[in-house]
Amino acid sequence: MKKFPLMFLLVMAAGLVSAAAMSPSFSIQPSFGIGYARASVKIEDSFGDSLTEKDSAVGFDVDAALIFRTSDRGKFIVTPGVSVDEDTITFGVTLGYGLLF
Repeated sequence: MKKFPLMFLLVMAAGLVSAAAMSPSFSIQPSFGIGYARASVKIEDSFGDSLTEKDSAVGFDVDAALIFRTSDRGKFIVTPGVSVDEDTITFGVTLGYGLLF
């Protein structure tokens, strides 16, 4: 009988978001988030030998969406952000366009 690895994964996250209208056509929406992930994997062979690996990480995200109203139903959104976890700092920019129906 073939045995499959036993895996456990736990992810928790929380965030805070606020919005500030600077003018009728421009607003800023800063946000802060924190996340925690934990994983455990156990592999066992037919001889009864096993190997277990565990890992966990905490990460933080900070960004500020710059929202430009382009029409009554359209918004152009530029979101620069920074993510920090154990050994890595990541900077990114997201571009988007939203249509309200």
